[in-house]
Amino acid sequence: MKKNNTNKKRRAGLLITAAAMALTAVFAAGTVSAGAVSIKNAAAYSQPAAAAKETRAMSIAKRVYAGHSLQQADYSEDVILVDGDRVYMDTKHLPPANTGKAVHVAASGQTSYGFNWTCSCDNQNYVISCNYNFSKHQYDFVIFGKEPGVSNITILYNTSDNTRQPEKVRLSVDNQLNATRLSN
Repeated sequence: MKKNNTNKKRRAGLLITAAAMALTAVFAAGTVSAGAVSIKNAAAYSQPAAAAKETRAMSIAKRVYAGHSLQQADYSEDVILVDGDRVYMDTKHLPPANTGKAVHVAASGQTSYGFNWTCSCDNQNYVISCNYNFSKHQYDFVIFGKEPGVSNITILYNTSDNTRQPEKVRLSVDNQLNATRLSN
C-alpha cells in the first residue's frame, strides 16, 4: 500500500510539472506572438506617416521645381535632392490649394547651424516658404498668391550667424492668383 501511494504522488508531481511546463510554453508563445503583432501594427502605423511626409515634400517640390531632376533624400523627410543638390523643403508654409504662378526670390547666405529667416508685410494675401540649398548655401523664397492685392514684404535672411540682410519685395497677386514681383 505504501508503494502504491508513492507511485500516485510521483504521478501527481509529474502531472503538475507537465501542466506547469505547458502553461509556461503557452504564455511564452502568447508573449512572442503579441510582440510580433505589436511590431507589425507599429510598422503599419509608422509607414503611412513617413510616406505622407515624403509625398508632401515631393508634391511641393514638383510644384516648385517643375522640370528639374527630383529625388527623395535619405537624410530627412524634408530634405530632397534637386539636380543632385541637397535642398530643405519648407513643409511648414504650404502653398494654398488654389494658387497661380509663384514668384521666386533667391538669396545667398549660411549660418553655423544652417540658415535662418523671417519676414514682415502689410498684407496677408500670399504664402511665403523658404527652401534652402545646403550645397550652394542659397535661399529660395517662393511666394504664392492666395488673394488678389498688393503686398509690401521685407524678407530678413541671415548671411552669417550675426548678419541679417533685408530683401524688399513689392508683390502683386491678380484674380487668377498669379504672383508678380513689381519694381520697388
